[in-house]
Amino acid sequence: MNRPAVFSGLLALFASIPLLATQYSIIEIPQLTRAAGLDDNGDVVGDDLFYHHNSGVVNRFSDANFLAGINDHGQIIGTASLGSPSAPAGIQANVWLVSGGEMLLGDGELSEGVAINNSGRAVGSTGDFHAQAHAALWRLKDNSTTALGTLVVNDPHGFIFDPGSAATAINVEGDVVGWSDALIVDAAGNPTAAATHAFRWHDGVMTDLGTLPGGVAYSVATGINDTGQIVGVSDIANGASHAFLYHRNRMVDLGDLANDPRLNSQADAINDRGETVGWSQVRLTADHSIAQRAFLYSSGRMLSLTFQIERKSPLSGKVRLTEATAINCRGWIAADGFDATTLQDHAYLLIPRDAERDHCAHRHH
Repeated sequence: MNRPAVFSGLLALFASIPLLATQYSIIEIPQLTRAAGLDDNGDVVGDDLFYHHNSGVVNRFSDANFLAGINDHGQIIGTASLGSPSAPAGIQANVWLVSGGEMLLGDGELSEGVAINNSGRAVGSTGDFHAQAHAALWRLKDNSTTALGTLVVNDPHGFIFDPGSAATAINVEGDVVGWSDALIVDAAGNPTAAATHAFRWHDGVMTDLGTLPGGVAYSVATGINDTGQIVGVSDIANGASHAFLYHRNRMVDLGDLANDPRLNSQADAINDRGETVGWSQVRLTADHSIAQRAFLYSSGRMLSLTFQIERKSPLSGKVRLTEATAINCRGWIAADGFDATTLQDHAYLLIPRDAERDHCAHRHH
């Protein structure tokens, strides 16, 4: 069938327009340049700052090296700087309370706190004398520490001198994900090389999640929701790294915004609806250079969040979102980006303009 030139031109125009999806209002968070954690109330942490959404107030924690996560009970996980600015004495995983007070986790320095669930269990890593990280789980109730171990069980050839690991996320059930040194084995089960693989830790057992098809040496799990879905990043056959979703014992490649397998992407977080956020490389139309943009992956589609900012927002067209780091059960997203005019870095909170989501109560365990 021959189409008129005008009709063909319209098809080309529509093909260049981003897919229609949920539109977001956007808030530039004062003072914050890097968002790391988000709770179901819309409160955000990052750098050494806590943003209280309902009041719009930003509080600074003077002893914080970095704030990484927050649960729905006002407990903030991160890493504290020990000593004084003029005489630093190391770093240690720490929990701050929004209501006031704090608690150092464990009894050793060189530890880092990364994530905390609503049951008061936190994860991160501890360090050893070789500056190697080891995945750790802390229970606030008794300030106990559980070493989660590594995926290296038997290494007769000494491929890895000091196996390391780190925990990156924990769900309400206490399942933990992260990365660990691992061994690549041949068909006979013999170790042949060292690797870094994503893991899931459940009831004392660490399981190797492997890599995407074609990948061998690298994968990291960065998020897990309360239904057990896991997201992260893995290498693929061509050497690039792609965002993945691990569900029902299968790792699925989420691709990238440009639909170009040579470009990289990474998933950072997932909520209980399965909505996933992270970053992807893209090719800019102007000069075909490669840039990084924040994405939302939902219902089998990956969308650039920069294009989903509602047009009536004063920031529409003025912001470039480079990475979405957290998403809560209401679909609110914490993201990093920059002002396209000044090139200044900022953190942002994106709020969907579709039907309000109220079913978050089940997460408050």
